[in-house]
Amino acid sequence: MKIGLVALSGVALFLLVVISRPTDLGVPPEISSQGFVPVSIEMNGSDMVLTGGCRSISMTISEHQAISIASGLNKEFYIRPLTHDLMRDVFENYGIELAAARIDSFTDGVYTAKIYVRKDSKILEMDARPTDAVGLALRMDVPVYFNEELLGINGEKTC
Repeated sequence: MKIGLVALSGVALFLLVVISRPTDLGVPPEISSQGFVPVSIEMNGSDMVLTGGCRSISMTISEHQAISIASGLNKEFYIRPLTHDLMRDVFENYGIELAAARIDSFTDGVYTAKIYVRKDSKILEMDARPTDAVGLALRMDVPVYFNEELLGINGEKTC
């Protein structure tokens, strides 16, 4: 029960941030994808494989993250919701749109991501783990984008 309360309080905190601290940009412009390429997502055991164009990056992730991402890829639902399912439900019930999910940098051997959420005329850029950005994007049918330069440098050539 303690874990459930922690997750639920995290959702409440997230909603508080989205509702009270968004940047007001008026009518949000389309979020540019310049410098980013859309990637396809596959799971290979506990490796999340992101492929864009002729480059592919594999990230080893935890078993829990792998289960959640595989569930999102396969559109499978469990008896009890996983964290990404819960976040999708919160977004949908409060009219919050996931506008974009991007894996944007690589620092000290760690990839980082950003998600962009929209509520009415307000948009908020949030720091995220790549697995959370991907897990949420899969459930909300939003493409995932990868920094094109990073994919060129760190990605393995596939064609």
